Amino acid sequence: MLAAFVPIWLLTGIGWLAGRYRLLGADADRVLGGFVFHLAMPAALFTALSRNPLT
Repeated sequence: MLAAFVPIWLLTGIGWLAGRYRLLGADADRVLGGFVFHLAMPAALFTALSRNPLT
């Protein structure tokens, strides 16, 4: 169970550090938010639904 959450915590920490030190610029939160909302989450949802039977 812990192994499933470690990558999430690591990516969250890396994202926080990138934001803290403005490594991606001033508009990074808007750009990354749009990427997650419009591309990453639909892809993750599609993948999760396609791996499970509907019945």
